[in-house]
Amino acid sequence: MHKGLHRLTHALKFVGLLAAIVLYPLMFACSEPWQKACVCTCAHIAVFAGTLAVSVSFPFIFLDCFACVRDNDMWGHLSYYAPFIAIFQFGWASTQIAHMSLMSQLTQDKSHQTELSGLRSVDHRHYRRLLCS
Repeated sequence: MHKGLHRLTHALKFVGLLAAIVLYPLMFACSEPWQKACVCTCAHIAVFAGTLAVSVSFPFIFLDCFACVRDNDMWGHLSYYAPFIAIFQFGWASTQIAHMSLMSQLTQDKSHQTELSGLRSVDHRHYRRLLCS
């Protein structure tokens, strides 16, 4: 079982990476027409949709697979967890890119945009340090 769990973990990481590789550029490409088509509401919709996707999928990633027949059924686990991981990656990509596009809408000054981005990065590292310690 240990070897199967190890393989499942790597397969699920791979699914997450594939979803990120596909979804981040897709969300970034889709955010460009949004910014031109509407003023500020599209970024807010993207943040809301992303937050909803993350909130819905996150608990299922950590729950036991209730659809799996056996504990050692790798394909059952993979088919159960993969959609939730992909939905989570979509939500995360949507939220992150919308946040970045909102920075350019808050100010037109490039130095202020850089400062906002820096503050956002410092904030993420600060919380990560608090959680991991």
